[in-house]
Amino acid sequence: MTSVAMESTGVYWIPAFEVLEARGFDVTLVNARYAKNVPGRKTDVSDAGWLRQLHSYGLLRGSFRPEAEIATLSAYLRQRERLVEYAAAHIQHMQKALMEMNLQLPTWYRISPGRPACGSSVPS
Repeated sequence: MTSVAMESTGVYWIPAFEVLEARGFDVTLVNARYAKNVPGRKTDVSDAGWLRQLHSYGLLRGSFRPEAEIATLSAYLRQRERLVEYAAAHIQHMQKALMEMNLQLPTWYRISPGRPACGSSVPS
């Protein structure tokens, strides 16, 4: 056996995909929407058998999966974007709390994501 077909459901497929690919298997990643168009297949075991049969006939079309380096870079960029969004939300909470305490910061002392809070000219 040199070829494997697997469904891409959630994030559960990623470790198995990477292990199989590292071991030299030709892994076909299949979108579950295209593989489950047949009524009556409701269990994981029957789904696996159905995927095996379709794969043996060459009827499965693989989903796009970028190279490992690109996938890693994409994961880092998504995580960075998430962290920036979290930072912005926390800053808004701090600003709201200050406003509710009737505290007003001077205009030069502005809290913004990625910038020093004291208004110094340190590049971000």
